Amino acid sequence: MRSIVVVACVGLCGIAFSSPTSFASPQQKKGQGKVVGAVWEFEAKKGGKTGEVIEQGRFRATLDGRIYGLAGKEIGSYRYTNKAKDKVTLNITGGKLKGTIDLVKVGLESPSWVGTWKMQDGTSAHLHIKMLRD
Repeated sequence: MRSIVVVACVGLCGIAFSSPTSFASPQQKKGQGKVVGAVWEFEAKKGGKTGEVIEQGRFRATLDGRIYGLAGKEIGSYRYTNKAKDKVTLNITGGKLKGTIDLVKVGLESPSWVGTWKMQDGTSAHLHIKMLRD
């Protein structure tokens, strides 16, 4: 019973975000930029996994659900869409990835996510995102 209470408390307190497989693992050290949070690299392809690369870049995600460009400007937010925290939705309002992105976690050793980027013009693309290690 005690272990159930501890697990519930950890989840509610947000400590679970510090897992290296979570979307916003705090891998960034203080003083290495304006925003502290994990740096993620993305690649968007038109026509599926083997399609033409149409966009690529990097962003930073913080533990409080915010997404920033590497220059420190807030460009959107994210939220987990299930209790297991292996599905997430990004709402990007600035930068290259404007639109909505639904992702599913696919990598445990090297955290990565795949999904569909629904662009503002109504089209969509396959998106692969992976966390960069320091």
